[in-house]
Amino acid sequence: MYDIETKLVKRAMFLPICNYPSDISISENQAGCCLMHLIDADGNFNADGLDNFVKHAKLEECGVSYVVVAIMGPHSSGLRLPTVYGWQGLLDDTAFEQQSALFALAVSDIVLINMWCRDIGCGQAAHKLLLKTVFETPLEKLEPVLRVDIQKIWDSVPKPETHRLMTDIFNINHIRTYCLSEQVQVVALSSYEDKEEQFNSEVASLRQKFSFAPDGLAGDRQEAVPASVFSSTTQQFWKSIKEKKPATAQQIKLMTSVTKIAGLVLANEKVELMKDSPFKSLASVTHIRESSALYVQALCRVYDASERLCYLNEHTPFSFCSKEVARVLGMEDTGLDYNEYEKECGKYSKAFPGFIADLQTEVPDVSPSLQIADIVTILKGMSVASEERKTHFKQLMTYYLIERFLKCSRNPQKARRETWRLDVDLKKCWSVNWPQATAEHLHDAMKSCREWWDKGRRTQNSFTGCAPVLEAISFERIQKIRPKLLDHLSLPIEKYEAKRVDLGNSLLCLVTEDIDPCPKSSALYVQALCRVYDASERLCYLNEHTPFSFCSKEVARVLGMEDTGLDYNEYQKECGKYSKAFPGFIADLQTEVPDVSPSLQIADIVTILKGMSVASEERKTQFKQLMTYYLIERFLKCSRNPQKARRETWRLVVDLKKCWSVNWPQATAEHLHDAMKSCHEWWDKGRRTQHSFTGCAPVLEAVSFERIQKIRPKILDQLSLPIEKYEAKRVDLGDSLLCLVTEDIDPCPDCCTVTTKMKGLSLSNAKDSETEQESDEAESAENNPETEQSESDEAENVANTLETKDEAEHDIATEVQLRRGQRLKRKTVIFTPYSEDKVSP
Repeated sequence: MYDIETKLVKRAMFLPICNYPSDISISENQAGCCLMHLIDADGNFNADGLDNFVKHAKLEECGVSYVVVAIMGPHSSGLRLPTVYGWQGLLDDTAFEQQSALFALAVSDIVLINMWCRDIGCGQAAHKLLLKTVFETPLEKLEPVLRVDIQKIWDSVPKPETHRLMTDIFNINHIRTYCLSEQVQVVALSSYEDKEEQFNSEVASLRQKFSFAPDGLAGDRQEAVPASVFSSTTQQFWKSIKEKKPATAQQIKLMTSVTKIAGLVLANEKVELMKDSPFKSLASVTHIRESSALYVQALCRVYDASERLCYLNEHTPFSFCSKEVARVLGMEDTGLDYNEYEKECGKYSKAFPGFIADLQTEVPDVSPSLQIADIVTILKGMSVASEERKTHFKQLMTYYLIERFLKCSRNPQKARRETWRLDVDLKKCWSVNWPQATAEHLHDAMKSCREWWDKGRRTQNSFTGCAPVLEAISFERIQKIRPKLLDHLSLPIEKYEAKRVDLGNSLLCLVTEDIDPCPKSSALYVQALCRVYDASERLCYLNEHTPFSFCSKEVARVLGMEDTGLDYNEYQKECGKYSKAFPGFIADLQTEVPDVSPSLQIADIVTILKGMSVASEERKTQFKQLMTYYLIERFLKCSRNPQKARRETWRLVVDLKKCWSVNWPQATAEHLHDAMKSCHEWWDKGRRTQHSFTGCAPVLEAVSFERIQKIRPKILDQLSLPIEKYEAKRVDLGDSLLCLVTEDIDPCPDCCTVTTKMKGLSLSNAKDSETEQESDEAESAENNPETEQSESDEAENVANTLETKDEAEHDIATEVQLRRGQRLKRKTVIFTPYSEDKVSP
């Protein structure tokens, strides 16, 4: 394959750009062609060598009658453009290759793509997918598509002020001819080893196409650099490209990676000290793995801050939640709200504590001006023999993980003093919802990166979000871009091989089905039901002929309650007389129970319920009130803020006896209908922002799973309540719902008695009507003996039909009683009037 180059032109210069230092002197081969290394691995331009070539080849005498050909192709195909791979952890793998490729295209008139015949069947080496698309598309339809796509690419790249229009540089009017006619040609060459003479003849024929004739490959060239200034112009091209990286090269710098924590290599004794912290999994990370700036940049380019998601293309959104962040970090998505905690920490001093100054003198190689590198040195070298030093290590390790991994700054060297405020009260710091904080910081970093990109990305951007988390979530849910697994048992942030390529094009080709739904959310199924909800009829039209509805009786059944009691709306009005303020005993519990913040949050309610004492009768009553409040606030009638503890809800539990006598299934059903209506309206408006579904989703799921067998998930426990007995259905069942028919939906088992009574009434009316008809017909038969036999047969058929209907009526009643009996056996909590020794609803 090498000889194709030496035989294409009689007077030629071959300028390999290699990934190794080499002799840059000119050498001449047997064909009279000059070979030299124009650019070496360090990016040095061989100006003297090029000047010598111009003189040796007498190029200056050619004026503008010369053609520059760039020959490129896959590896080992006679490649003349670089085969370089950047240094791991320094520059992007393809940056130098992109620079040299751009340089070759800048100085050339013709691009020749050289490939082995064996590569033609390969997907990437032969661009199989692209060729398939081109050949399957009618030419008259492909031209406008190419024009639009090329214009989009041109609009997205930086351009000099003197060439803002694409037509300033390219002959766009000839796009179809240039792309699809004789200007793009496929030429098959014989094997040089087996058929040398035939190969030489074919190459000679190909050489004739390198001409300025109208039908030649260089025939539409509009201007050319005079040969006399070819050397200086070429040098200037390389200088500009080297100083200013190609637009596709890495333009963001990641402030964090798994290496930051895996590289600590702490002793087991120190890792064990973090076992009670939320960072225990991070402290155990061992795989050193660098993240890919190009991949993170590709996601940030398509990030929509208003919707907090990435539109990979027009129809494929991708988003993540704090639950996913918790999963890939090995944490729990619970705890104090970070923003509230950060405000609370404002009372502490910014200064580092005195023990850090002591450690700076105790541990060798620590500089007086404390830097992040010094924190690492101290963590590795400090002693943890005393209890005091163990506490100091926990504080310092927590500081480092927050500062260098979860919430990075733009300065990777500086140790921020303000971050230390978060560690002063270590117990409270460990009770913060760090996955939520990490997710919020990640969204902010992606927003900042997208804004930087939109402004023209003229300077490098520092990405401060936790890049390993963003990568791990996307790799877990998008199999088509998933790298090789290093270790199945490791945390998701460390178990994948580094993906060091720009996956922008791969992301563009994804469809919704390529992205697995969030494994920590069943929102897709609830959303599918809400999309087809009709608020005027209070039911879901799964399709044109298949309605689905639910009633408060079903809600009661799946919750293990009774559908009786006071009307909720009337009770709520009655409770308006009570104060919104929380009672005094909650303030007492905030001080008695550890780890409860002064600003009461839902997480604090959970902590109090777990930690409070119920030794006295007073505390027992207070526990009942607080537990009832929590169940109403976080399950039956949720708010849009999952962190805030609403004071107005407390009014409902002031009179606990009356509160327990309310028809809560009815209240839950009404709130569920309101939530579905709100969600449907949000969907109709274009779903441009994330929507909070405040209804009791487990109830909606359980009711539908109980009655629609075709979408029913796996049963985890037959004897559990319906809201907990099914495996989570974590897929969008929109298409499955559309395919259902009425017969696929079981009737509401709690409404069967009404149906039976209606059917019984209908059967009785039919019997009376048919009896009267038989009497009239019998009287008529006396006057018409010829029809007596046939009418007798018809009467017998009617009797048989009535007997069948009676049996059907009996079967329905029996089935209803059977189902009732089964439900009563499954009841675990039964409503009773309020008293101190009886249970709640």
